[in-house]
Amino acid sequence: AGINLTGNVYNVEIANSTFLGLMDGVDATDNPNNVRIHDSTFDVRDDAFKLGSAAWNIEFDHNTTLRAASAGPSWSGSGSPPAGMEGTVYVHHNILDSSQPLRFGRLDPLNLLDDKFDGPNGDGFTTGRAFGSHTTEGVTGPAPWKIYHNTVIGAADLNNRGAGSAYRYQPFDPATPHEVYNNIFVQLGDQWIVRDARVADGSQIHDGNLYWAPGRSTSTELFNRVDNSGTATDFQSLTEFTASTAWQATTGYYPPGWESSGVEADPRLDAELRPPTASAAATGAVDLSDKGWPGITGETYRGALSPNNVPGVSLEVVDGSAVEGSQPADPATVRFNRVGGSEGSMIVSYEVDGTATNGVDYELLSGTVTIPAGSGAVTMAIVPIDDSDNEGLETVTVAITDTTEAVWQDVGSVEVAITDDELTLHRSIGTSSDDAEESTSGSMKITSSDLELTEDGSRGEQQIGLRFTDIAIPPGTRIDEATLQFQADESTTIQTSLIISAEDTDDALTFTGTNGNISSRPRTTAQIVWTPPTWTVGDAGVDQRSPDLSAVVQELIDRPDWIEGNAVAFLIAGTGKRVAESFDGTQPPRLQVAFTHAVSVLATDDMAREGEPVDPGQFTFTRTGPVDQPLVVSYAASGSAEADVDYSSLGGSVTIPAGAMSASVDVTPITDTLAEGSESVIVTVFDGDGYVAGEPSTATVTIADADTPAVSVSLIDGIAIEGAQPADIGQVVFTRSEGTELPLAVSYATSGSATNGEDYELRTGSFTFP
Repeated sequence: AGINLTGNVYNVEIANSTFLGLMDGVDATDNPNNVRIHDSTFDVRDDAFKLGSAAWNIEFDHNTTLRAASAGPSWSGSGSPPAGMEGTVYVHHNILDSSQPLRFGRLDPLNLLDDKFDGPNGDGFTTGRAFGSHTTEGVTGPAPWKIYHNTVIGAADLNNRGAGSAYRYQPFDPATPHEVYNNIFVQLGDQWIVRDARVADGSQIHDGNLYWAPGRSTSTELFNRVDNSGTATDFQSLTEFTASTAWQATTGYYPPGWESSGVEADPRLDAELRPPTASAAATGAVDLSDKGWPGITGETYRGALSPNNVPGVSLEVVDGSAVEGSQPADPATVRFNRVGGSEGSMIVSYEVDGTATNGVDYELLSGTVTIPAGSGAVTMAIVPIDDSDNEGLETVTVAITDTTEAVWQDVGSVEVAITDDELTLHRSIGTSSDDAEESTSGSMKITSSDLELTEDGSRGEQQIGLRFTDIAIPPGTRIDEATLQFQADESTTIQTSLIISAEDTDDALTFTGTNGNISSRPRTTAQIVWTPPTWTVGDAGVDQRSPDLSAVVQELIDRPDWIEGNAVAFLIAGTGKRVAESFDGTQPPRLQVAFTHAVSVLATDDMAREGEPVDPGQFTFTRTGPVDQPLVVSYAASGSAEADVDYSSLGGSVTIPAGAMSASVDVTPITDTLAEGSESVIVTVFDGDGYVAGEPSTATVTIADADTPAVSVSLIDGIAIEGAQPADIGQVVFTRSEGTELPLAVSYATSGSATNGEDYELRTGSFTFP
């Protein structure tokens, strides 16, 4: 090592130094304390800073590390700080680049050794990771680590343990948690970024970090083995993680939830590893000013370095939902934001895609917008074109393709949805008792002029109930989107996190004054977390609109006893405060549900038969919803029977006429001289324009061979009298159509109010024609 801090060494500062070509930079594996290493460069082979588990009060900041097998501090040893001296390890404002290869292993031209020893190519070159360990493989121990405002770049490391942040976390004390904020994590190799994060016990917290993994394949997770009370789960994306029950567990001790300010996006770093002002890394950092940690100066950017001054433009969704035919008009809107100066006009080129067609389903968009000189943004409306087609939910994606003299924030594309007015349900709270509040003690408030979501002074954190009647959505329907729209009754800024579910019942009743009338209602399994932004009194826009609740509504529609026209009740709990108008105020909450009707299929005649004449089978396709327009239904035919050989081809689609709920397709057998036995025709409905495949989505018709005898049963004597003398018995006769040269076994079943073997002599259920 370049410097060894042995024994009980303390009060050490290492600054403005370069460590080049060494095995380790600084070795502090005993129990040093009050050590600061800063503004230095490490280009070493193994550990930049080997830190012992018995060390305390350590600061590693504003350093640059290159090529090290462990670019940042690595954990070593098995000791602990002296009792009462469990100081903190601060790792901040460093550039930790372990992506560049280093000669760490042995030359092995035949590549016979493990990659750990000779590198993946046998040339002895390997890459490292940001945080390593010589004991329990990662950051652990009693002293909490605070890792913030670092830029971390990794690739595939020599032990295949994951590069980037690549921690293997162990439990800390929830009272002094391990915390990771506002870092940029870039993964250039095909490996995960975060490993073995613990989300259940409050001993770790992540927020405000940026994740970018351009080298990661679709099969490699972003978060590897996230531990939720002993259950490890992998997550492919930040979005998947924040929608999970593992993420929900974090809101219990960190109300915003892990990575509520985190983002998965390209930081667009320049040669100095600075993000441009248009980058997702340039803003969005969690405010750490109240932490009292060293080096915090009010940064709003993520990573180690402040943004450069290159002007740019970013793209965001302002209103992600448009409704066709709405009065007044309800367009979707996206906004192009200038970042870094407002001098001169800026031309931005974009492209549109999605299931909706430009100029057909929405008013024609030209492909360019201009941000005027002196302006910071321009908003673009996506205005639906009203028609009578039953189209269901359609999407429009927008992506920036070029700008004049600027860079743009690479967020891929943003997406908005156009809801067909033929398939959208709008409902408002209809009576005073259909919105209600329940205090922590269970007392009910039915007639309030506003709804406190959820904090209400002495009433504590309330639960809110919202009931909507006449939900005219038939069973089998697919719910595409559902939202609750509120109007703000007060201006509020306090951090708020709401959990929205629904009453798990077929037809919700209105609320009453009975104590606990909201909390006592069973809840759906599906629930949605909403972290609403700041509200301003009187606003009723996208910030006052809930996230998509389609999973909650779908669970209700899929209930076995759901009936079109039933009522639903949404139940809201959580922390923080937003205040909305109620039915007894000026504008009650509203529900909007976009849905797509379903088409199911049944074999209304499930037996067809070859012969002269043929006996066809039949499939019937039935739709839910309106019948004012014809509907083309696509399907596929499969089974053991072959089209145009065993039966006439079915064509692959059928049109349900306007005014009709269903249409039928016949299965017409083709008679031949082959002894084939029975064969099957299976039809499967596919999703299509204006509908989805309902239940059942498959049906089967059996084609009987012409040479296979048919058996029928008929009644000879339909009345039997118990105890009659002579005996008076009932009688049926079984008849086979042909082929009497061989015996034929026949199975049958009996049913009815009389019991076989008790009310009449036992019938076995089978017999044989001789």
